Amino acid sequence: MTPEITFHPLKQGIGQSGGRLECMIRITAPQLEILDRRPSLNLALVIDRSGSMSGASLEYAKAAAICAVEALDPTDRVAVITFDDHISTLVPSTLAQHKAAVIGAIHTVRAGGTTALHAGWLEGARQVGNHLNVKCLNRVILLSDGLANVGETDPSTIQRDCAGLFERGISTSTMGLGRTFNEDLLEGMAELGGGNYHFIDSARQLEATFSAELQGLTTTRGTHVTLMAGSDTGIRVVDILNDLSTTESGALILSNLVAGVPIEIGAVLQIPSLEPNQSLGWLKLGWRDPHTGLDDTHSVTIRIPILSDTDYANLPEDLEVKAYLATLTAARAKREAIKYLDRGDWAAMKRSVAYAKDTLSAAPLSERITKELVDLGTLSDTIESYDDLLTRKHLKSQAYQTTTSRTKYSDKDSLRKRRR
Repeated sequence: MTPEITFHPLKQGIGQSGGRLECMIRITAPQLEILDRRPSLNLALVIDRSGSMSGASLEYAKAAAICAVEALDPTDRVAVITFDDHISTLVPSTLAQHKAAVIGAIHTVRAGGTTALHAGWLEGARQVGNHLNVKCLNRVILLSDGLANVGETDPSTIQRDCAGLFERGISTSTMGLGRTFNEDLLEGMAELGGGNYHFIDSARQLEATFSAELQGLTTTRGTHVTLMAGSDTGIRVVDILNDLSTTESGALILSNLVAGVPIEIGAVLQIPSLEPNQSLGWLKLGWRDPHTGLDDTHSVTIRIPILSDTDYANLPEDLEVKAYLATLTAARAKREAIKYLDRGDWAAMKRSVAYAKDTLSAAPLSERITKELVDLGTLSDTIESYDDLLTRKHLKSQAYQTTTSRTKYSDKDSLRKRRR
């Protein structure tokens, strides 16, 4: 399995005297062949059953968890943990061939008291860890609508624990429901835990979101993904527009390689004067194969035409690259808007959102831009309600989804279609 790495400059070349070069890097894992056997899953579903989940929220959460269990293969493992101020290991890790018993246990869940989020997540991790297998995809999926207010509550400590377990091979995805959960905590847990963060504005989204999460897992071709760039010609990376985290060696930390779904990165390079046929440098992708548990790498050399400055100035721009860079610029504006919102400066927050809208509206029209504008319309409606909690969650979720290039699926029945 060798991913494809392609380099897409805003213009298909660079002038001999160099200068600023905006670009998109795209990484695509090959599609799964029909006969490919996906890695087995080793999952823990950790469900908040605190008092605030009472009613429709908990019922939808249970339905979504049941949907996830039904989609598993007999060789997959699943555990179900619930928490309020106490932790209940409802189903210790078991093979998914016992689905009826697991589903029956989920049906018994009832709402309770406060929110021991860290302890609930930790029990889920323990259940996964009891059957840790480097050839499986080992993940805790946490769903909560509240704040960690019992036991360990410090976000940085909880997030460090997620990072530590990810290094041991157990990743974490989080799903925030409603308007009262701590989105900074849940996003950080997912980012440092090697998983995905989902904001669920309505309980009715839960089943589709669980389905999306598991479909991404079942088509994963690589985990622990990093990208390193280098050059012998003095080229500098001025900016990474995705605002990605880096390793100690400076490599970008990327989301999982998912079959057929590209990871895209927007960058700005400063190019010195170059000779004809001189390469810009190289890109080195690293990942862990979930089938074997072994690390692998793939490197490519970056070359684009080096033209006279006049010819370069007359080159047209790549409209797809321009549109993608516009979405990243808009996402940054949304993150700036969060800072203003946290200060209580609604006027400045609205100006940042207006800048995001202007940036997207000026970009070449495409499916990507249309989707971003629709999301921005939803955000604008929320802003007009002056609901600061919900506005912040929409801002963070939209910026996160754009900058991390996470996989998005909309067909809630897609997992059922893939069942063997």
